[in-house]
Amino acid sequence: MLLRCGRICTYPNETLKHAFINASDFKISLLSFDKSLVEHICHPFNNLVDSVAYSNNLLIVGASKSSKGQLSIYKINLDGSSFDTINTFGETLGRPVRILPSKDNIIVLHSLGISIYNCISNNSYKKVNHISSTFNQIAISSHRPNTIATANQLVELLDLRNSSLFTGIKTGYCHRGNITYVDFNPNAENAIVTSGIDGHLAFWDIRKFERPLKIGKISDNWITSAIHNPFHDQLLIATDTSGCVKLITCEFEKISTTRVKSPVYNACWSCTDTWTYAFQDESYQSNGFQKVTVPRETKYNILLGDSIKTL
Repeated sequence: MLLRCGRICTYPNETLKHAFINASDFKISLLSFDKSLVEHICHPFNNLVDSVAYSNNLLIVGASKSSKGQLSIYKINLDGSSFDTINTFGETLGRPVRILPSKDNIIVLHSLGISIYNCISNNSYKKVNHISSTFNQIAISSHRPNTIATANQLVELLDLRNSSLFTGIKTGYCHRGNITYVDFNPNAENAIVTSGIDGHLAFWDIRKFERPLKIGKISDNWITSAIHNPFHDQLLIATDTSGCVKLITCEFEKISTTRVKSPVYNACWSCTDTWTYAFQDESYQSNGFQKVTVPRETKYNILLGDSIKTL
C-alpha cells in the first residue's frame, strides 16, 4: 500500500517568510503567502517523485525517467541561477515514492524497497545498500542522522552506518492494518508517532517497543500523515483521506479542523514561522495549496504555559 506521490516542503528564505515548495505531478513551484499567493519560480517535470528543501536556496528533486522507475536526482538553486542534474541512476527501481537526503547519502523509497546511495564525489552517487521489502513511508531522525524509520505493517529502524535493520513496532500492539506514516519527535530523541489506516495515532518510545506510550483515534478514515511542530512538539497536524487537516495535541485533543473536498496526503510546518503550516488541496484553485495559522489563543496558552483550549 503505497500512498500517492506529490509533496510539499517548507522553504528557508530570509525575504519570503511564508514560503513553501509545492510539488505536483508535472511541476515544482516556489509559493509564498506574504501578502497574497505568489508563484515565484516553476520548473516542469515529468513523473515528479519528491522534493526536499536541503538548505537555503537549494532544493533536491527526484523525478522518474520512465514508468519502469529509472530515477534522476536534480539540484535546483531557487534563486534561479542553476538547474543541475546530480545523478541519473541507470538501474531500474520500483516506482519511486520518496527521496531523503541525509549527511552523506540519498535514500530512495520505492515500491520494491529502499536503496541507499553514498556520495563519492560532488555530483556522483554510488549505491551502497538495498533492502527488498514494501514500505509505505520512511523518516529520518534529526537527532541521529544515521537512523531512519520505515513503516508498513510494522515499524523498523535502520542504521545507515552498518545497514543493520531490526524490527520494532508491530501493528498487533496498536494499529489494525498498515501504518501509513511515521515521524520522529524533533525535540525528544527516542520518541516517534505513527498513524494508521484505522484512524489511530500512537506515540512510542523506541527503547520500549512492547507497547505504545499512548494511542488514540482521531479519524474515521485513513490518516495519511501526522507531523510534529518542530518547536512545540505538543502540537501536530494530521491529514486524512476524507479531506480533513486537523491541528491536534499529543493528548489527541482537537484544536481546529480544516475540511476540503478532496483527500489530503501531504502537509508540513513552516521553518520560518512556528505557527504556520500548509497542505496540498487538489480541490482548491490556488495552485492546490492552502496555508493555515495556529489559533491565537492556542499560541498564547503555549507561550504562557497554560493549558491548551480545544474543541
